[in-house]
Amino acid sequence: MIDREAYMSETPRRKRHPEINLLTASAAPALQDEMLSGLLLACSGGDLAALARLYDATSVQVFGLIRRMRPERAPELMIATYLQTWRRCANYDPAQSTASVWILSVVLHQIADCP
Repeated sequence: MIDREAYMSETPRRKRHPEINLLTASAAPALQDEMLSGLLLACSGGDLAALARLYDATSVQVFGLIRRMRPERAPELMIATYLQTWRRCANYDPAQSTASVWILSVVLHQIADCP
């Protein structure tokens, strides 16, 4: 059984930028990916504020995926995922994949590489 208090303490808090939350039903998926793509490109230019907005927009989904696949390592995998996103964002090419797919690949590689 999951300890609710421990789970809630590890779950990312409500976002500061609700207008870019991926769960917002009013925004079309193409617009969301366009916004995420812009944030990844801004990160590749060294914009830490863009990384913070990217985290705000994706952390709930990323944490949920990590928590389902590796619950015992979820907090450290979250950190590793966004650190790797920051390090590798210059490799992101919008012509090759959508931003969501690129972020998902970072998450899955972090999960696979975790002992």
